[in-house]
Amino acid sequence: MGERLLAISKRLRANTELNRIADDARAIQTLAGKLLSEFPPGSMQSPTAARPAIWQDWTTFENNVKKLEEEAEKLAKANPADGVALRTQFRNVAFTCDGCHEKFRMPKDKR
Repeated sequence: MGERLLAISKRLRANTELNRIADDARAIQTLAGKLLSEFPPGSMQSPTAARPAIWQDWTTFENNVKKLEEEAEKLAKANPADGVALRTQFRNVAFTCDGCHEKFRMPKDKR
């Protein structure tokens, strides 16, 4: 997902290939749909960046994943000719990722 987000960010900054953002957004949506299966109970063995909070607050994690799917879908459907809408929706996707990472992913310096 990070690679797709970075690709979108680069396109938005360069204001080029905005029509390709939908493909990246659909890929993020698809990957988000698989996230819950990536964290079965008891899957804390190394290497993982997951915090125990995922399983302690599974409902919130599920809701965050659903929100990411929804926000990525909106980005995929955004008009590539509308740079403002693309940028706004990209921020929504990025903030959704960040919000989940804050609670459910260990910082890089603690992995």
